[in-house]
Amino acid sequence: MRGGFVHNRVIVDRLEAAFRAAGADTYREYPTGPRPPRGFVDLAVTKNGVLVVCEAELRATRATLAVDKAVALHADVVLLVVPNRTVALAILNRLGHRARLDRPAVCVLTLGRALLWVADCFPFLTARNLSVFERKAGPHAP
Repeated sequence: MRGGFVHNRVIVDRLEAAFRAAGADTYREYPTGPRPPRGFVDLAVTKNGVLVVCEAELRATRATLAVDKAVALHADVVLLVVPNRTVALAILNRLGHRARLDRPAVCVLTLGRALLWVADCFPFLTARNLSVFERKAGPHAP
C-alpha cells in the first residue's frame, strides 16, 4: 500500500477496523479498472448493497482524483478522511460544486468524526435509505 505511516497505519488501518466492526466487507487498494482514472482507492467497503469508497487525504491536492475514482466505481458514498479541519476545509474549497454531487455523496471528515460516522451511522445506511442520508445529513461536514 502506498502512503506513509500516518496514511496507512493511523488513518486507513483504523478506518478498516471500524468498518469491519460494523459488519462490512473491506477491500484495500481496490482497483478502479482499466479506464481513466486508473489507479486504486485506499479502501472499498460494501454492506447492505452500498459501496463506500474511502480515501485518506493528508493534503487537498488529490481530492478531485479521489472523487473521480469513486465515480468510476459507481460508488454510493466517497469518504475523504483527513487529519484535521484545515485540510477538510481546503478539500471542500478545492472540490467546490463537486462536493455537492448526488452520486456519490461526498463526505469530508476528520478521522475522529469518520470513526464516529462508521460506528453510529454506517450500519443503518442501505441502498434504500441512501437518498434520505444525502438529504438530511448533507453531503459533507468538516
